[in-house]
Amino acid sequence: GEPELAVEAAAATRALIRANTPFEVSCEITNRGAGQIVGAKADLVLQAGSRLRILKAPDAIGSLVHGEPQPALWRLVADSAVEETVTIQVSAPLVRPVTAKATISVKAPLGLQSATDVPAPMPVPTDYEIGSYYWPGWRSFGDWDPIRGFPDRMPVLGYYKEGDPRVTDWQTKWAVEHGISYLAICWMWRDGAEWLNHFLDGFLASKHSRFLRFCLTFVNNGVLNVADRAELMVVARRWLDRYLSLEHYYRIGGRPVVIIYAPADLRNALGGSAQVASALNEIRELSEARGLGRVYFLATYPEGYASEAYSTLSNDGYDAVTAYNYGLIWNPSSGTSFSAITAGYVDTWDSVINAGFRSYLMTAVPDQDPRPWHGYRHPVRSSTLNDFKEQLRMARQRLDAAPSNLMPSLLIEAWNEFGEGQWIDPDAKFGFGRLDAIREVFAPRAGAHIDFGPDDVGLSIVEWPEPEPAASWTFGNPAEKVEWTTRNVADITFLERRFEFLTTGRAVLLSPSFHGFRARDYTKLVIRLKAPSDFWASFLWKTVDSENVSALREAGFQVRKGDFADYVVDLGSIPAWRGRIDRFRLDLGSGAAERIHIESIRFTK
Repeated sequence: GEPELAVEAAAATRALIRANTPFEVSCEITNRGAGQIVGAKADLVLQAGSRLRILKAPDAIGSLVHGEPQPALWRLVADSAVEETVTIQVSAPLVRPVTAKATISVKAPLGLQSATDVPAPMPVPTDYEIGSYYWPGWRSFGDWDPIRGFPDRMPVLGYYKEGDPRVTDWQTKWAVEHGISYLAICWMWRDGAEWLNHFLDGFLASKHSRFLRFCLTFVNNGVLNVADRAELMVVARRWLDRYLSLEHYYRIGGRPVVIIYAPADLRNALGGSAQVASALNEIRELSEARGLGRVYFLATYPEGYASEAYSTLSNDGYDAVTAYNYGLIWNPSSGTSFSAITAGYVDTWDSVINAGFRSYLMTAVPDQDPRPWHGYRHPVRSSTLNDFKEQLRMARQRLDAAPSNLMPSLLIEAWNEFGEGQWIDPDAKFGFGRLDAIREVFAPRAGAHIDFGPDDVGLSIVEWPEPEPAASWTFGNPAEKVEWTTRNVADITFLERRFEFLTTGRAVLLSPSFHGFRARDYTKLVIRLKAPSDFWASFLWKTVDSENVSALREAGFQVRKGDFADYVVDLGSIPAWRGRIDRFRLDLGSGAAERIHIESIRFTK
């Protein structure tokens, strides 16, 4: 094929820009075709009479090959508040030129006094309790990579260092100042330990956490589910020991709240509804014995209203039902209208209310656009601020009607599901608009307010530092094991420079996302491991411009029974070994239960 220029992710590098403060606009320039492009040039073109001024243009663009985008960066300043669309023009000899546009929104300076710490929150009263789910999925620089391709989702806090108390204090402040009084934080248990608990640890250590209540959403689907009742009791004691006794833990009628994300998975693990009901009652008794009140359990159900399913949840012993979202109720043929989503939600709300299920906690959603994580095959149903506000108003109408089984609360999915496409965290596209919509609908007497971020009071934005490109792993730090995703693996240890585990089937090890390296810089993979049997192993990889690890990019090698040995995979001879690599997967083991030891994984020249 022929070379093909493309410009992607054109946007400002900060979500909140003020006049008279320099800022940057960036984009990625790539070759979507074959061959090599040299001599490319990028220009940023302003509108006639623009209030923007270019302070610095990018250096020369390096050679462009498929899968290896090159960044371009401009430094600008505006002399007053303005919203303007700029054009980026990219050209190269013998290649069709391309353009991209970016809308730059510059706000007026606020003139606020500098602060030495995150200013104290000023909560507003609401007519109903408003909560938000929180997904703790931004634990590293690499976790933000899919979002960087959609710069209108960039948070006002930047690609933040999730769990840092300086970040959680801003999140707490913005939440309570817009009417959100509690977070339903996704909580996971994996391989006998808490997983992705960095946000919760940081939240509890933060200065302002006392202003915002929280509860746990036990995400127990798939490999995150408990194996049996005994493990569930271990999990429950962890809840009781660490969280449910805290003063700002969220309660309903004096009872600590726990949401079960996958009730069907729990039912399968415990052996049926009767066993679930018995286990939940045992947890309630443990909680009551500690003087905390009986745990109030909610179950999520994502498929709208189904009388048989809700009857089963009742038999399971749940106090109430809710949803994370109703992602399974829309027909893809409904097209791109967000009104179709709202109509589906309203139908579900009314069906559950009219069915008279014990207690019901409504869920709302601000958007549904999962392209960063799931690619462009999914229907795009992006909303406007008015769309979201209308859904909130319709929820309020039902709360105002006060049917007997409807809880006086609304749970929004979610604070920060940027990858799935549901977020209310202030961002580049909407600013504080989604939070302001919540405040307008549910705190109508709160009065005027000023939204501001760290830069406005002289504080720094706390982001994950950009790491050096990773090309080797030696497993010396036990904390690293939470970064790896596994399947058919148990009894994991990271000790004395070894990654050891017991297989319970064909083992799957998925690396953490890492700052990618160019495939052409490394031609071999060297894995040093020890195995108790012969088996065929597979190495699969992902590039920055692909959606997932895929069998389209795979190499195999034979492992022999015996002591530690270096297994070398020749990658340089594989046509698909190209682009920038940012994740990989290893499939290991014979399928039988056996212990495998990995000492190192290295990419070499």
